[in-house]
Amino acid sequence: MEKELYRKLVDDLNSHAIEGFRFRVKGYGHYRDCVLHYIYDEIPSLGKAKRGIELYLAKGEYCLFYGPFKENEKPFHIKGEGKFTLEQIWPRIEILEIIPKEE
Repeated sequence: MEKELYRKLVDDLNSHAIEGFRFRVKGYGHYRDCVLHYIYDEIPSLGKAKRGIELYLAKGEYCLFYGPFKENEKPFHIKGEGKFTLEQIWPRIEILEIIPKEE
């Protein structure tokens, strides 16, 4: 079930079927309120808005992906263990909220 939920949430986010989801990494207090969500970002130099995905990890820590969520990125730095992708740490993830798409 874990892999199926991961796949569904990432696919739904990339297709903008959901706005995003909030989660925490169990056993690691630094990542206790993370958000992976869809954004529209105004880019003045381009004169237009760009769509993308933002991953908020902790105070001052976030990643932006213009276009789909890049699953091979390793944004999670767990002290003493290394860097991980979201999929690699998925067994330690607790979903706090699924954010529905705004109409």
